[in-house]
Parts: sequence; C-alpha cells; structure tokens
Amino acid sequence: MTNAKPIRRIAIIGTGVIGASWTSLFLAKGLQVVATDIAPNAEAALRKFVETAWPALKRLGLSAGASQSNLKFTADLTQAVAGVDLVQENGPERTVRVKKEMPGHVANRLQAALAREVYYLVAEGVVSAADVDTALCWGPGLRWGVMGNMMLNHLGGGPGGIEHFFQQFTGPMTAWWKTLGSPVLTSQVQKKLIDSVHAEVGSRTIEELEAERDEMLLGLLEIRTKGAKTAAEPKTTTRVA
Repeated sequence: MTNAKPIRRIAIIGTGVIGASWTSLFLAKGLQVVATDIAPNAEAALRKFVETAWPALKRLGLSAGASQSNLKFTADLTQAVAGVDLVQENGPERTVRVKKEMPGHVANRLQAALAREVYYLVAEGVVSAADVDTALCWGPGLRWGVMGNMMLNHLGGGPGGIEHFFQQFTGPMTAWWKTLGSPVLTSQVQKKLIDSVHAEVGSRTIEELEAERDEMLLGLLEIRTKGAKTAAEPKTTTRVA
C-alpha cells in the first residue's frame, strides 16, 4: 500500500527560459500547469515559448492528453499553488551541487573560460570566427555532447584511465596554458569579432540559424535518449552448448 499521490497538476513559479522549458515539458506529458511570474508580459512570453517549442515536443512524442490548453496563468502566487500536486520553483539554478561560494553558475563559468580563448584567437588573427567555430563544434564540442571533460579524460587515458591521462598529458597541457590569452574587449576588438561573425553568418537570418541549431539539438537529444534507454536495459548473456 502506498500514500503516493499521482501528479496531475503542477505550479510553475518563475517563467523565464528554465521555467518555460519545464512548462512545455509538463504540458507535453499531458499534465495541467498553473504558471506564475511577476515580470511584465510574462504570460504572453510563456505562451509564445510553449507554442514555439510544441512542434519539437510533438516530434519527440506527446503523452495522452497533452495540450497547450492545459496551461493556466496567474500573477498571484497563492492562487498558483492552490490545489496543485507539485510546485516547480525556477529561481537561481541548482544545474549541479556547488560546495563553496563562487560568482556565477558553473556552466556559465566554463563557457566564459572557453569564450575567452575563442575571442583571443579571433582577435589575434589566428583563425576566423568560422574556423574557430568549426574547430570547436567538430572537435571537443562533438564529444562534449556525449560526455563531460573529466569522463573524456578518463577515456583518453586508455586502459590506464585518468591516472595515465595525467601522466601522459600534464606536460603538454600546462605548456598550452601558459600561452592562453586574456583579451581585452575594447571597441576595436569587439568590431573585429563582430565582423568575423557576420562573415561566418553570411545571408542566413537569426530565425534560420535558430532552426538549424534546434534541428541539430533534437537529433542529439533523440540519440542520447536512445543511448540512455539502451544503457538501462538489463544485460543478458547467451550460453553456447
């Protein structure tokens, strides 16, 4: 016997990008959502986000009863949480466990560290924006879409794992670190970066680029979902007589 109550109605507190994403996911799962946010035009922005995300959610597979009409909005927090089965709060991210105080989110700090070297290489004329983007997305970015840096280092060490990785690559890595740049984003440097990006973009619009990005992300999500299901399946062995 269990006291677990089925979750059918959810309150979403905060409808920024993260809250709107949760809202879209819950609606796609056939649940009822009551959202609340005190920001101006929050309801209109949320409904537009859900509408835009809906085709991708349909492609991934909607649950029975899934409908955008299951979304209700109120600016009153008390009304939003009344009678719901679950409250989803979307304030400051809690993406991983942060064990000590540090400015900024972990993911943003990692992105900033990489962006610093990207800007440096383009500003110094080492590569164009197009070439640095190619090197990034077809190099580490391709692998980072599957596993994180530390796990990939473990695999990079071969049978010896992370221990052998550090034995083999500590010298080269620390030598590279000494040549990493610290660009100053002056107006001149910004213009050089901007011009290089526009050369990469060409005639493509923001909407076209967003569609290209989203299509790639959907494919990656489909592959990762399939991989996760495969990894979770019990392993069986066949005996040969």
